[in-house]
Amino acid sequence: MFRKSPSWLQLATDKALSTKAKLSLLKECMKNATLLDNRSKQCVAECFSQIEQVRTYRNAIIHHHIYDHEKGIGAYVDDSNSAYQIPVSIDALKLLYGVLCTLLDELREIDLLFRLETGTQRPGRLDSTTGEFHSLNDDELKKSVIPQHTKRIMVLQKSRKELQKLPKFPDADLIRPMNERDDGRIG
Repeated sequence: MFRKSPSWLQLATDKALSTKAKLSLLKECMKNATLLDNRSKQCVAECFSQIEQVRTYRNAIIHHHIYDHEKGIGAYVDDSNSAYQIPVSIDALKLLYGVLCTLLDELREIDLLFRLETGTQRPGRLDSTTGEFHSLNDDELKKSVIPQHTKRIMVLQKSRKELQKLPKFPDADLIRPMNERDDGRIG
């Protein structure tokens, strides 16, 4: 939720919504956004997609079992009871941490875009004669503020893409013998 949201609302939504539900809610909000241009929406969608992928990878690392210390390989069983192998070496964990840090930076900029969209935080100007603060109108936001933040997000995404890719799951054949019966069937 947004930082200016009441704390009780943040607590209620944190307990009521899973990460997947929060992302789908934010995606729906983005589809209905009027201030964000297509480029901004594309940047946000790309970040959300990467979050879903990294979340799956992170969950596999956190919930793995059968750990081979020598090879740095853990086994993970997902919700559909499919077994996967996942690298849990120090290098893989460092790489995951780096990707998570870059995604956090992207999310900070995206949070600001959503605050601009919802009106919870609008930049403006101070009138020198009256001393009153005047928020920027929608056209000014669309012409200058939104494109600036979109460019920042694009720079952050470029730096994330330049990072080494997360290791792929090792070949499933490495753990298949553990799951096969004597007659060759799995189970």
